[in-house]
Amino acid sequence: MEEMHVLLKNRGKINPRSSQEYADRGGFEALKKALSMDSEAIIDVIRASGLRGRGGAGFPTYRKMEFTAHASDPTRYIVCNADEGEPGTNKDRILLSTDPCAVFEGMAIAGKAVGAHTGYIYLRAEYTYLFPVLKDALEDAEKRGFLGKNMMESGFDFEIKFRSGAGAYVCGEETALFESIEGKRGEPRFRPPFPSIHGLFGKPTMLNNVETLANIAPILLNGAEWYRSIGTANSLAQSFLRSVEM
Repeated sequence: MEEMHVLLKNRGKINPRSSQEYADRGGFEALKKALSMDSEAIIDVIRASGLRGRGGAGFPTYRKMEFTAHASDPTRYIVCNADEGEPGTNKDRILLSTDPCAVFEGMAIAGKAVGAHTGYIYLRAEYTYLFPVLKDALEDAEKRGFLGKNMMESGFDFEIKFRSGAGAYVCGEETALFESIEGKRGEPRFRPPFPSIHGLFGKPTMLNNVETLANIAPILLNGAEWYRSIGTANSLAQSFLRSVEM
């Protein structure tokens, strides 16, 4: 049986620095769709898909969206955790180095869903060599109007910034990561309050890892049922959906 590639569909087939090559293979179509939808409609699709955090904890992605979108503070952030500090882990490096716009698009859709206009990608110290690829891809996407100010003439702004840690393993924990972005010692915060209420710079924040965010665009483009059809009945997504429907 031929493998079904979703997140890796562009690997080796596009220049990762070119947002136009990404767009030529269907990229940014999901973002274009999201820009015409309201927050609740986007969240409903993610909820129905059963997408969970792919960093290990498996927390329902729509819940983070929902909590952040309903926060009282209007200033909100999207944070992509690309610290990937576990020994021997480097799956997110593949996505970042071969298809960065897929991650950017997922972040921008999440931004539209929760009402955030700024996103941060936090890279582990060993991944500094990825900065040139990410920087070129982002600048190209902004130049072509796919991201940044007035994305695709929608009236919605979303900018992405990069930050890097100093190699501290603990900064893979979300609140320690916030502290590091803010220029402080990377130490975990007491909870509550939780990030969706008091996250980066004390503002409501939706944080997910690279793989989770990269899944958002294909789900929105192809639909929740399409995503639910992938994998087995005992997969993380299917198990979550059964628990919701009970």
